[in-house]
Amino acid sequence: MATKRVKSLGFETRSEFDSALDDVAAMSVSLRKMEADRDEELQAVQEAYNDDILDVKEKIKGLLAQAEKYALSHRAELLPVGKKSGETSLALFGFRTGNPTLALLNKKWTWEEVINALKSMSLSEFIVTKQAADKDALKAKLTDSELAAVGCRVAQSESFWVEPKLEEAKTLG
Repeated sequence: MATKRVKSLGFETRSEFDSALDDVAAMSVSLRKMEADRDEELQAVQEAYNDDILDVKEKIKGLLAQAEKYALSHRAELLPVGKKSGETSLALFGFRTGNPTLALLNKKWTWEEVINALKSMSLSEFIVTKQAADKDALKAKLTDSELAAVGCRVAQSESFWVEPKLEEAKTLG
């Protein structure tokens, strides 16, 4: 459903302004009630199906684990040489090769030890040092003129808001 654009003409009097905000509050309460009713119905539908869905997901997970184990030990039988996929009457299956990632050689290594080894072998060009401005410290410790000297300023926006008085507005919707 497309949303309509509302053209704002503005208010001429305080009573028009107050009336509009009261309308917003009443509609907001009505909206919350509709959303709550919708969410309650959605929850009931989800609860009606959740047990069956979880049961099927667990069965799928178990069968996939068994199938993977079988496929790994019978790869030559299941897949022709040079092929990574096969099929049954209802399914396609196979092995996918992921993107290459760098991993530690074994449990004896840590990333800190890798960095130390790179330094000791004069391979520092493979070490990344990330730098970032400490924005919280800049806001807390520098004056506006000092911030301007380093190319920064403190920005703070202000926005108009309206919230319904829930107890009062409930009687309307």
